[in-house]
Formats: sequence, structure tokens, C-alpha cells
Amino acid sequence: AGGCGGRARTGRAERPGVAPRPRRRSRPRAHGRLFPQTENGVLLPSLQSALPFLDLHGTPRLEFHQSVFDELRDKLLERVSAIASEGKAEERYKKLEDLLEKSFSLVKMPSLQPVVMCVMKHLPKVPEKKLKLVMADKELYRACAVEVKRQIWQDNQALFGDEVSPLLKQYILEKETALFSTELSVLHNFFSPSPKTRRQGEVVQKLTQMVGKNVKLYDMVLQFLRTLFLRTRNVHYCTLRAELLMSLHELDVGDICSVDPCHKFTWCLDACIRERFVDSKRARELQGFLDGVKKGQEQVLGDLSMILCDPFAINTLSLSTVRHLQELVSQETLPRVSVSGWLPAASGRGAGMDCCWSGVHVLLPVAGGGAHHQVPAHAHVLRGGRSHLQRGSEAPGRGEGPSLVPKHASGEFHQVPAGAAHGL
Repeated sequence: AGGCGGRARTGRAERPGVAPRPRRRSRPRAHGRLFPQTENGVLLPSLQSALPFLDLHGTPRLEFHQSVFDELRDKLLERVSAIASEGKAEERYKKLEDLLEKSFSLVKMPSLQPVVMCVMKHLPKVPEKKLKLVMADKELYRACAVEVKRQIWQDNQALFGDEVSPLLKQYILEKETALFSTELSVLHNFFSPSPKTRRQGEVVQKLTQMVGKNVKLYDMVLQFLRTLFLRTRNVHYCTLRAELLMSLHELDVGDICSVDPCHKFTWCLDACIRERFVDSKRARELQGFLDGVKKGQEQVLGDLSMILCDPFAINTLSLSTVRHLQELVSQETLPRVSVSGWLPAASGRGAGMDCCWSGVHVLLPVAGGGAHHQVPAHAHVLRGGRSHLQRGSEAPGRGEGPSLVPKHASGEFHQVPAGAAHGL
């Protein structure tokens, strides 16, 4: 530069009296890319200047990012629930299916698994391929919601039986413990709890949740109860059959109540059990239900017999019988001329159809029946005391609960043959 006679060029920092301009600090890079911590962090310009304050308070960056992640996950779960309840059914299910397709690969990641399970929970029909993957993995099966399990159970009766069997064993054990308790008294005995209180039990509530609105699962449970009742002669299975139906009735599960032919009969009988008396009006209603069984539907009487074999039903009918007899004695009237006729006698529907399930006489149609036809059966129950409740525990192994379940489900309400019932 001196040779040219010109003035030598100098950098800005070398100019006299001019302060050097600070260089822009670039983000750290590794091989041309951002470092993972920076790349995967919260990329907000305003946050970069605030993070050093966390360092001053000794808060690790891991703890900060974990709290942000948890908050975002909760927001995502809320959004999934919102999508499942807004818009048309086809549109929202399409969105959920797309979201499930994109997120299902992360289902085994514990931090994101709740999101995937939430999406599956709100889908009325999860793709079969994904259901099989969930069923094959025990950890995923335990983690999925009961709504997803219902879709698995309805096509896998053996797996459903494995889930139900422990609950049935628990129920029988609880009933027998209450029956043989040494703390029973005149004021507080086995029959003291009201029907609504009994339906709040753990087993009934779990079975109600497992069944939901699925008619096929409900039918499977009924098949288990019928089979175990015939095998063990334990009348507590009859109690559970009635309690489960009325529990679904309280939840207004019309899909099931509308197809169970015993619903209205059980509902009426439940009201009688609650009041511990069968008045003439309800007796006529019960008789009307029995008379309403059309030709070709006699198999429904099998389920009605099971409902009436409930010890709480027999206790109510027996108490009502004694009360009615006391009234007849005070009026010096014979049962055959009594017009109140509270007992559900039939109007000539077959001779001697007094189905004897579990060895207990049940008040079902008797040709030309009147109260005097039914009294011996009630006297037998009253004389036997608690023997009809204990019958299921006397045989070896009968008190241990269910061990096997039926192999196939028909998908419809069917009864056991009448001959099997009479052969107990």
C-alpha cells in the first residue's frame, strides 16, 4: 500500500476512536447441526434469556423440560377428549384414527403411552390389528382402558372368563362370610342390607363396568352364572344375576335392559324385596309377566326361576306368605277362598311347572293354582331356615367358586334345558 502512495486499509476495530462492534453469537453446532439440547429444547427467543434464572436457583434443565413435557401431554389429552366429543361422528372418528395411526408406534414409551391409550379409549372400534398387538403384550393389555378391553373380550371368551372368574369367587366368598358371620343379630342379619346397598358392592360394580353397554359380554356373564349355578347349586349366583341386571337398570343401560326378557319381572320383584313385602298389586304384575311368556318361549322360565331362587326373593316371599296367613287366620278365612291372591298363581299354563332349581321350590305356574297350592313350598323354605343357602357349601369344593367357564358364546339369551334344572 505504501508503494502505491495510497493509504493502507484497516479493519473497523483498528480505526482510531471507533469502538469495535460485537460479533453475533451463533448457536453451537455439531457438524453443521444444532446441538441436541438446543435442537430439542423449547425454541422460544424470549425463553433463552430467562433460562439463566433457573440456573441461579439451582433448577436443573431436565426438571424444567420434564415439567413442560408433562404440561403439554396434559393439554394433548384434553384435546383428544375434546375431539371425541365435538363435531359429527364420522369426522371425529376419522381424526382419532389418523392420530392413532401416527402415535401408535410410541405406545411402549411410558411418557407418551397415556396419549395413545386415550385415543384408543375414545374409538368405538379400534383396528383389529392394533387390538391383537395390545392383547399379545401383557403390559399394554393391563394399561389399556376397559373400553378397549371390551372390544378384546367380545371376541375372546376365554380371556373374558379369566377376568370374571376371580370376581365370582370373591362374590361367593363375601356372601358366605356374611351368611355365617358370628356378628349377626335379629336387627342386623344376612337379609338386612337393601338391594341398592348390595348393588354398591365391589364385585357388582366391577362387573357392571366390564359389561358396559355390550350385550354380548352381558350374555357371556349370564352363561357363566347359569353354568356355575347348575354345577354348584349355590344360590348366591342367582343373587348376582339379579343384582347385575338391576345395576345396569340404575345406569339406564337400555341396550341391555331392553333385550333381557327378565328385566321388568326383576324390576318389580326388586321393589318387593326393597319393601320386604309383596302386595296384591305387585303380585298381579308378577303373575302378568309369567302369563306373558308366549308359547315357544318357555325357556325364559329358566331365567325367571333363577331370579326367584335369589335368597332375598325367597325371604321376601316367605315373609309375605306368613303375613298373608296371619291375615287369613284373623279373618277366619281359608286360602282357597281368599280373593287377595297375592301369590303369583297361573291360569292353567301346563301342569306342575314349579321349576325346582337348586332344590328350592320356586313359585312358578301351577295349573289351577291358588294360594293353597303354594303354601307347602313356602312352609318347606321356612322350616329349612338357612339350609337352602348352605346347600351350595356342603358339597366338596362347591364353596371354592367357579373354576371353568363355557367354551362358546351364542350371542343371544338362551336357557339351560328344563330337564337339567329338574335333575339337580
